[in-house]
Amino acid sequence: MIPYTITDAKLDDLEQIVHIYNSTIAGRQVTADLDPISVESRVAWYHEHSPDRRPLWVLRVGNEIAAWLSFQSFYGRPAYNGTAEISIYISEAYRGQGFGKILIERAIRECPRLHLTRLVGFVFAHNEPSLSLLKKFGFVQWGYLPEVAMLDDVARDLVIVGKVIDPAEPLAQDQTTYSPLTLEQASSSDPRLHRLVEELDRELRLRYPGEPIFGIDFNDPAARSITFVLALWNDEPVGCGATRPLDQQVTELKRFYVKEEYRGCGIASSMLEKLEQSAREDGYRTVRLQTGINQPEAIALYEKYGYERIRTYGEYTQTEVSVCYEKLLVDE
Repeated sequence: MIPYTITDAKLDDLEQIVHIYNSTIAGRQVTADLDPISVESRVAWYHEHSPDRRPLWVLRVGNEIAAWLSFQSFYGRPAYNGTAEISIYISEAYRGQGFGKILIERAIRECPRLHLTRLVGFVFAHNEPSLSLLKKFGFVQWGYLPEVAMLDDVARDLVIVGKVIDPAEPLAQDQTTYSPLTLEQASSSDPRLHRLVEELDRELRLRYPGEPIFGIDFNDPAARSITFVLALWNDEPVGCGATRPLDQQVTELKRFYVKEEYRGCGIASSMLEKLEQSAREDGYRTVRLQTGINQPEAIALYEKYGYERIRTYGEYTQTEVSVCYEKLLVDE
């Protein structure tokens, strides 16, 4: 776990807080704001918080704010003083590292000091990662408002989740070791793997109409020589990848995919690192791969990890949309 600190926010932190908030707007999954907000528009909101009743916390990695959590009064009437709404926002660079879990744990632990007996959250129904994380900490559905938000002409549902605070409730895991992401090796017959590959193929057909899909035949006995990895987010299969031997020294990255709603959480990077490490341990010197011109996010990931573009090879020469890369795994 990256070293971090959690402190009460200062007014000088508001610029970074707003920047993190604005970074989530375009995804249309976290907030109902449709356009970026200004720092000035959040000054009054900042002053509504207080360390002893309704804190605003920032989680820092070094001097950078990686995430923040806000307690807000639920309804603004005295009878509701024991209930607060929590909101969590995480910088794109730090998603998938367990900071959301750390802040939720801290919020639950601090409730008795803050004189809170209930926590509530308002989450879009299509924001599956947030709902899954809150459920892990005992939040349950207290309300469901169908089609109350319009995001890019799509009607979206809102889920109200809540948790009754029990001061004696133990928190299940140590906050320094938790990560919602686990990676496990899978067999070619794993139905979870097949479902993810089917989703990948559907996306590729949309991105490359009429172009061939260079897949893997799971029924081919040669598939048993392929290394498959599954990514699980709170035990839900959300990504997959594989390496297929080309010869004794070269292996090929195949069927690399992360479900759209889980992108930006560091899953692809973790899978790539694991597959590269497995290839090194198996004695391969080089990894090659094929992607496409309509997948700039994939190209950016591979180039970030040191892959260099090469001429198309093998079956990929039959299509003009293919882009091929290669990386040396060992020092010359």
